[in-house]
Amino acid sequence: MDLGIGLAQRGLLNLANEAIYHPARDPFLKAETLRLRAMLQPYRRRQLWARGRLRRSLDAHRRIAEAIGSGDEASAGKEMPAHVLVQGTRFRDLAAILASGA
Repeated sequence: MDLGIGLAQRGLLNLANEAIYHPARDPFLKAETLRLRAMLQPYRRRQLWARGRLRRSLDAHRRIAEAIGSGDEASAGKEMPAHVLVQGTRFRDLAAILASGA
C-alpha cells in the first residue's frame, strides 16, 4: 500500500473537484461541497490508498471535465454521480465493518 499519496496528487484532485463545481455558479453548492470535503478529508485521503483508486479518481475527473468542456450534459450527469457514489459505497462498507467490531 502506498501511504505516500503526495500533496501534489491531493492538490490535483481538489483542483479537479473545484473545476467541476465552480462553473455551477451556485454559492450554496460551493459552500456545502467545501464543508463536506473538509469534514470527510481523513476518510477521502485514506480511500485513495486503495490500489488503483487514485488513478480511477483522476480518470473520473478527466471524463467529467471533458464532458463539461464539450457541453455534453448527459455524460457529465452520468459520470458525476458514479464518481461520488463510489465513495459513499466504500464509506458504508467501512461503517459496517466498524459497527460489527471486526
